[in-house]
Amino acid sequence: MKSRFNQSRVPMARPIGSPMSGTYACPELRTVTRAGSTAAIALPSRMNNRLHHPDGRVTDLQGQLLKA
Repeated sequence: MKSRFNQSRVPMARPIGSPMSGTYACPELRTVTRAGSTAAIALPSRMNNRLHHPDGRVTDLQGQLLKA
């Protein structure tokens, strides 16, 4: 039985153009570092009526140290 499609007669696609040269770094998408942008990292997190400081201290809302 003959094959319906003859593989030897199928045209091959040719590349158009040349490969990309170099890379594009997308400078318009870079983040902007501005003064004070990371100041919030040093502030304590409030959970219920306690302040949890980045150094591990736990205080009440008036700033008095609580036992862990």
